[in-house]
Amino acid sequence: MVDSIRVAPWQMPVMPSSKKSYQFEADTTSDDGDFMEQIKDLMFEEECQVAISLESPLKILRTNDEWLKKFGYSRSTITSRTLRIVQGPYTHTANLHQLLMKASTEKSAEAHLTLYSSDGTPMLLRTVARVHNFRSQQVCVLEMFNSEAMTISEAM
Repeated sequence: MVDSIRVAPWQMPVMPSSKKSYQFEADTTSDDGDFMEQIKDLMFEEECQVAISLESPLKILRTNDEWLKKFGYSRSTITSRTLRIVQGPYTHTANLHQLLMKASTEKSAEAHLTLYSSDGTPMLLRTVARVHNFRSQQVCVLEMFNSEAMTISEAM
């Protein structure tokens, strides 16, 4: 049985994929568990962080409690979802993809992104991306901070 998920109108559903994805669940195999432990070791609980796969469609592999609190989701809601769940009308996806592309070549990059909480509240965040390679898969850890930058509409 699938739990019903309330999403804002601008959030698009995730299409089914035949690709294997790693999930944060208690019943993972030992290989998947090792993979998730390696990702967990990259993250700090006191920072707002999410780990994603850099393979399209940017699936969320793991989050920490700070990220869940900031965005208002539960672990079960975001497991195997994509970053699209936190994107909205003012999210510049081109900036997000540039951030990830730059991080994949330089191992670290930074950008300001507008992302949305589960109730649709926009947040301007300074996002730092760090890329790590695991078993031929690239994993990106996004660390998010409240930004002191102003949007153009705020400046006017």
